[in-house]
Amino acid sequence: MSYEAFRTTLSACGLPIETWGSDGAKSVRSLHDEYLKGKTRLHMLPDRGLVRRVRVAWVDVFGVNQQGQTVRLKEDRQELEDGSVRRRNLVSSLGEKVLRGEANWQAAERALSGELGVRYTTVSFVGYQESFRLSDSYPGLDAYWEDNYFTAFLDQSDFRPEGYVEYQADKTNFHTWVPL
Repeated sequence: MSYEAFRTTLSACGLPIETWGSDGAKSVRSLHDEYLKGKTRLHMLPDRGLVRRVRVAWVDVFGVNQQGQTVRLKEDRQELEDGSVRRRNLVSSLGEKVLRGEANWQAAERALSGELGVRYTTVSFVGYQESFRLSDSYPGLDAYWEDNYFTAFLDQSDFRPEGYVEYQADKTNFHTWVPL
């Protein structure tokens, strides 16, 4: 679907897309990109209207700092393309949308390699949960979430005491370590 047709469809569903792309919300183009890449599916539900369906692999990342303490990685902030800063209280260190046709554990490993540059570490499955929630990213668009939880422990070769920065086309993510 072309970007213009996508935008027209969202608008016809009564979504406040004119508010997207500012004040911490992602843009219509970001949702279109997620849709094209298979990170998000859209469904029309009789009782809810248009709903975004997202399957996410959440990974809690742990390591041992120079003082021998076990620490947990936390997203400090996201700096969006419009210059706004988003601070989220994520349930885990990292979250990666599962691509269409991809296994949940593969998305967890992709999160580690893509966001942190970690080449190899074992991810362990912890649990699963489904829920409907309003989206902070796309105001007015309900989302059905399939959350898959994993843990990963970094060895010293992948541990960066200063944290990690991930650069993406539409945002930059900053991660820091916090003591348990």
